[in-house]
Formats: sequence, C-alpha cells, structure tokens
Amino acid sequence: MSQLLLEEKHPLQNNKVMKKIIFTAVLGCLFSEVLLGQLNFDFNNRHLPQSALANPAFLPQYKFNFGVRNTSGMSLDQFTLNTLFNKNESDSTSIANLIRANSKTLGADVISNTDLFHFGIRSKKAYFSFNSGVVVEGAIRIPRDLFGLAFFGNGAYINKTASLDFAGTQFTSYLKNQITYGRQVSNELSVGASFSFLNGLANMNLEKGFVDIKTDTGVASIYQLTMSSEILGKTSFMGIDPTLLSDSAYAANLNSTVTDELKTFNFSTNRGYSIDLGAVYRINEKMRISANVSNIGSILWNKGAMNHTMPKSSWIFTGLDTTQFKQMQKNDSNDIFSQIQDSFNQKFNRSSEKINSYQTNLKPRYTIGFEFFPWARTNVQMLFGTGFGVLGDKSFISTGIHQEIGEIMDLRAHYTFYDFNFPQHRIGIGASLNLGIIQPYFSISDVLGAVDYGYASTIAGSVGLNFMIGMQKDKDNDGVPDKRDSCRKVFGVISNNGCPYGFLGESMNNEDQVKEDAPVFEIVPADSVSDPTKAKPESIQNPISSNRQEDVTSSNPSNLPNPSNLPNPSNPSNLSNPSNPSNLPNPSNLPNPSNLPNPSNLSIPQKRSNSYNSKVIEMTNLMKK
Repeated sequence: MSQLLLEEKHPLQNNKVMKKIIFTAVLGCLFSEVLLGQLNFDFNNRHLPQSALANPAFLPQYKFNFGVRNTSGMSLDQFTLNTLFNKNESDSTSIANLIRANSKTLGADVISNTDLFHFGIRSKKAYFSFNSGVVVEGAIRIPRDLFGLAFFGNGAYINKTASLDFAGTQFTSYLKNQITYGRQVSNELSVGASFSFLNGLANMNLEKGFVDIKTDTGVASIYQLTMSSEILGKTSFMGIDPTLLSDSAYAANLNSTVTDELKTFNFSTNRGYSIDLGAVYRINEKMRISANVSNIGSILWNKGAMNHTMPKSSWIFTGLDTTQFKQMQKNDSNDIFSQIQDSFNQKFNRSSEKINSYQTNLKPRYTIGFEFFPWARTNVQMLFGTGFGVLGDKSFISTGIHQEIGEIMDLRAHYTFYDFNFPQHRIGIGASLNLGIIQPYFSISDVLGAVDYGYASTIAGSVGLNFMIGMQKDKDNDGVPDKRDSCRKVFGVISNNGCPYGFLGESMNNEDQVKEDAPVFEIVPADSVSDPTKAKPESIQNPISSNRQEDVTSSNPSNLPNPSNLPNPSNPSNLSNPSNPSNLPNPSNLPNPSNLPNPSNLSIPQKRSNSYNSKVIEMTNLMKK
C-alpha cells in the first residue's frame, strides 16, 4: 500500500516569510530602475545628442558632443505588487485570485542600455555619431500555479493539473558599436540610418520548458501524482558549461575559465548586426511627423554554444511504502531521495551537447510620431510604438509636451498607455540642464508609481551626462542656426538661409528698425521734382536701413541721366509733334495705375543699387504724367 507525502491541504505556516521574500525581490527590481531615465525623453529632442539614436534622421543642434548614459526599464507583465500583497484582502484570497486568472504565467521584462561612450559631430546639413555600449535584456516567465503550490501545496489541485510553464524566459547581453548618419535632403525632409556591430556576451533562450503536475483521486484514493515535462533550449556563456556548475571542482576554477575565454574574445566572437532607419518631415511651421524602425538584425552565437533537450515524457509517483517510512525515521532519507531522483532521471532523459553555433533574431521596433508647435519652443507630441519589450509583444501610445526655457533648460511631461494586452497607465517627467559645455539630464517614466509602488507595473528611464561644444542656437526652430539665419525671428527654409519661401532679400534681422506698414518706396510729389536731374537723393525715402545695404544718400550722380541726352525744349524739332497724334503713345497701352501692385504688399528688398533708384525716379515721373 502506498502513502502520499506531498499532499498539503492547508496553507504553509511560513507563507508570510515567503511573501516577504517575493516582496523584497520585486520591490528591489523596481527601485533599481526608478532613478533611471525614460525612453520618451530621447524623441526628437534637439538639445539632446542621443536623440539621433532614437531616430537616426533627427539632427541635434550641437557641433561636437560626447557623453555617457544609462537607459533602463522594467515591466511587470500582468501583475503588480498589490496583486500579491493586497492589504484589503487576506493572503489566501490574494493567492487564490492569482491562480484563477485566465493566463497561466506572470512575467517581468528588464532592459538596460549603458552607453559607455557617445560622440557626435554636426555639419550644416548632416549629423554623424558613434556610440559604444552594453545591452542587457531579460524576460522572466513565472507560472501562476507555482505560487499556488508554494502556498497551498498540491491539496489545492486535487483532480486538477498544475501547469508550470517557463517558456519564453530569455536572457541576452551583448556589446553594441553603432554608427549613425542623418542628412537634410530638402527643406522639409531629413533621412538617416545606423549600422551596429554586435558581439554577444551571454545568451539563454528557453523555447520550451514546462512541468505539468496532476493530483489524481481515482486510484484507490492514494492521490497519486502524474508528472509530464519537456525542455528545449540553447545557451552560450562565453565557453562556460552550465551543466557543470554543480561540480565543485569546476565551480572552483570558474574565474580562471572565464578569464581564459575572454582572452580569445574578438570581433568574430558571437558576431551580429542591426540596422535602424528613420525619416523626419516638417510639414510646415506648426507640424512635423517622423517614423523609424530599429533593431533589425541577429546574433550568431559561436562561443560555448550548447543545446539542451528533454523529450516530452511522463512519470507517475504513487508515494512511499512503509519500509521507506522506517528508513526516514532512521535518518536514511538521503537514500530515499536518491532513489526518487534515479527514477525521475530514468523517465526524463535530459541531455546537453555542444554545437557549432545557433542564431537569435532581434525584435524589430516601430515608432511613428506627430508633433505640433504652438510656439517655437513649445512642442506637443503624440507617439505610437509597437514591437517593444524583450519578446517584442508590447505596444504603447503616448502624448506629451516639451517646453524649452531658452537654451538653458528642457522640460518634458507625458502620459503613456503601455501594453494593450495588460493596460498600464503612467505619467512621466524629464529635464535637462544646458550649463555651458555640460549637460546633465534625467527622466522617470512613472512618478505616481514611484510614490505608490504597490500600483507600479512599469518603470523605465535614463540618466546621463553630456559634454558639448559649439551650440548652434536656433531661435525660430526652423533648422537653420541663428548665425546663418537671415531671418532668425521668422520660421523659414534652409534653401533660403532661414527666410520664408518667396523672400528675395538678404536679411530681415534688422526688421525692428523698419515700420511694419512702410511701403517699398515713397512717391515724391511731381511739383517738388520738376527736373529728375535736380532731384536730391534724400527725396527718395528708402524704408530699409541696414549696415548690409548701400545707403541711397551715397548715390553716384554719374549714374543719373545725362542732361545733354535729354530733349532740348528750345528746339521744337526734337520734340514729338503734338499735331500728329500718331506720334503720341496710345493711352490704352500705358499701365493702369489701379492695376499696379500695391507697394506695401511687395516683399521689401534688402539692397538698393544706384541704377535701381534711378529707375524708381523715372517710373515715378512717368506715372505722374
């Protein structure tokens, strides 16, 4: 007759201790990320050089820059701390509600991107940068029934199956050296691309990994357990064999093993690549759209690559008989458990073998953004992204506002709806200080979650420090630095030196010296200028006054009409015969003054030559005749 020892019909007496352990572990993960910045802060931020990493088509405004940064985030998948530790219900109720949910697993995604070195250089129409960093991504999948077995034992699963599925658990770490180039190809459009060389450090990928445990009451009420399991996974740990870690001799020499493997590390070790593409289009002064796809690539793991398998098998455990009980009473339990382990190993044939290589694909990420500029230094943004998360199964919608306080400070605040399958709401903030050549910055994704961590499910952000040389101030935010902007107070286009389309002059930067309603020229009364040759230059009032134009008062009289070439009034033969109408101009062919353009509506030229002013005088007299 068999006896069952695994049945537990009541909660474990030490469940409070276990809850404290889980609480501390999850809380520690969250707070390890709360001081780091948010990914949204990078989006199209002209004062942040790393914006080119988020979208290679975006061109930051600094001539030279270099810096360091850490960007990280953690997302709890389908649960929060209050799911496990709800003060409004008992412990048993919380765990019971947890295991009754439709999904079988809980999860946590951790992403960290540490930029060890970033360098960027900006030309008139292009931006080039190099970035070297370390990327760490991990996805942990925890079966809900694991909490049920831990707190209630298999007594809560009589005639049921406890499913422990760990599939989807992954861990990847790699070096990333990224080259980015973006260029302004027209007044409205800029495009960019980046190419990254990758070298893998460690990888663990569990494609299949489940254990099903069923407690059966149909066989003489002995509560026998039926277990089935299957495992399929691959690992690469820089030549380390994870199956030998339980060997004390191998573990003792682990440091020397790792050191020896690192000596053989080169650019062909666990090599890979990734590509990013982006575009930014300025619709008009008030609107801009952008799009980019990133993380397209793969890594070929060829250093210490191993394949781990266990074909799907089943094992029925009927318990221990009375002789085994007597052995346990004599402190011979080690032999009993060795027998159980041998039986388990015979049923479940696990194997690990070294392989030449295997490939893992990165998860592409897609982002589309729309921006509205009510003022030059105020930016309202809307973002949509998909393919995020370690497994590429997360999407989000975000809206926020970016406010520049001169060239000294940038402030951002945004609301994000993250993960459509398990909705998460968060409010994030970020700021940067542009203190000369030094720029510290930070951001936090969910300030409410940082205050009340019980409801926090996603925390991400970044913190960094940049050193910048040659700030290219752009007061009107039209993409043309003020030093090269001929109309720095008016939004313009690059091809016209920062002035609007249709502007034909050289500069509007001294427009405060010009009356807004001043005409292009002032028509002088005919009786005050009877003879053009005697007209004083100052009688023609040019409203434009600039150190870049030639003053009308400096007109050269030699450019005026020669009086000897004018008709002699004393000689009637030189004059048109008024008696012959055919010699007179047809009035219908003369310009109608009412059809002439209003001089106040004409673009104000910035430079007037002497010949131009002479023509103005001639046209004035012709109109008066």
